[in-house]
Amino acid sequence: MKEQSTLFKVDTETRDQIKSEVMSVKDEMNLSRFEYTEDIKYSIKTYTPKDCQTLLDNTTMYDNTPNTKLSQYINDMNNDNWELTGSPIAIDFNGQVVNGVTRLYAVIESGIPQFFATVENVSPRTINTYDLNSKRTFPDALRFRYQEIKYIEPLTVLVRSILDYEDGYYNGNRKGPRNPMILLDFYESITDKELLNHIASLGYSKYYDTSRLLPRKLFIFIYYIFHKSDPELAEKFMDGLVGINLTEDSPIKAFNTKTMMSKEKTNYKLNERDIVRYAIIAWHKFKNNKTCVNLRLPSKEINYTSLV
Repeated sequence: MKEQSTLFKVDTETRDQIKSEVMSVKDEMNLSRFEYTEDIKYSIKTYTPKDCQTLLDNTTMYDNTPNTKLSQYINDMNNDNWELTGSPIAIDFNGQVVNGVTRLYAVIESGIPQFFATVENVSPRTINTYDLNSKRTFPDALRFRYQEIKYIEPLTVLVRSILDYEDGYYNGNRKGPRNPMILLDFYESITDKELLNHIASLGYSKYYDTSRLLPRKLFIFIYYIFHKSDPELAEKFMDGLVGINLTEDSPIKAFNTKTMMSKEKTNYKLNERDIVRYAIIAWHKFKNNKTCVNLRLPSKEINYTSLV
């Protein structure tokens, strides 16, 4: 095995050149969001079942459950068919396993020690870029980084909707590029995370008190943008959506009528963008104490976000 470990030996000059190039690119692109450590180590190590269990017990930030290939790996190890590959067990600088969990479980289940290529001291953020057995999603990335978040699913949908809103989607613009890293960075740039998490949880429970006229993600999204504009009025508006203190000439009643028609009539369907637009118009009228029995979208494009 000593000969195999030379695969990971890089002469000092080459290593320093690579490091210099990486840091140069970082400086030019101002990639401050990337964490870089000079202490990344490559090696080939022997992993006993006890070693594997210790690593897995220490892995609490990430999903430390095996994937569907576990039984195949166990079978290969039991039949002496397991081969050393270039795919490493990756361990971050907190000592937690970023990649290779299933192989560690296979060693434990088979009871047979194995040699694995190993890379240590990587950034925890690499969990979002590893090409794992299944594609890593934004909810995965958020769950790994923020374990204290209770309502992951509504929160991730809310973050997507807010980014669409800020990109001008409801003003007629196209949605911008989306991937887990873009969404995670956008979430981390939001300063009022307490409100964001509050609306995700409160909206989640309040939604189930409604007659389900709106998709849950739209209910939570309009709750958030209206709450940012006027918290007290937003509560009254959302109460109106569930039928509390609702008058016949209220713009909220008119909005409910639109969404009910879209839900019940086969020849009248609103897409999500138009539903949000109608909600914003109803909100604008509600804020200005205006009454109406019917809502109409303007014949030409307007800045809907300015009405909020």
